[in-house]
Amino acid sequence: MILAIDFFFVNGMPFFVSKSEKINYVSVTRMKTRGIASIIQAISRDCRQYQSRGFQVSDIHADNVFGSEKIQDALRPIIMHIYAANEHVGFIEN
Repeated sequence: MILAIDFFFVNGMPFFVSKSEKINYVSVTRMKTRGIASIIQAISRDCRQYQSRGFQVSDIHADNVFGSEKIQDALRPIIMHIYAANEHVGFIEN
């Protein structure tokens, strides 16, 4: 299962969004902060949701906001595909 993740903002409040590539399931979580611990917690929660339904997340596509080594280390063995600052993750940006 491949996920794409990103942040969006509504009235200045950050929201974490994830979308699966094949089944097009979208999950949105309001975030209090965009700190590394909060990001890891949000991604892990979404991965557990998929796992509880019989899906295994193998790859995550994200922009450079999620490029921290701490995030990547915490999520192993999931492979993180980090896009450059001026690139967009196509299927989550639409």
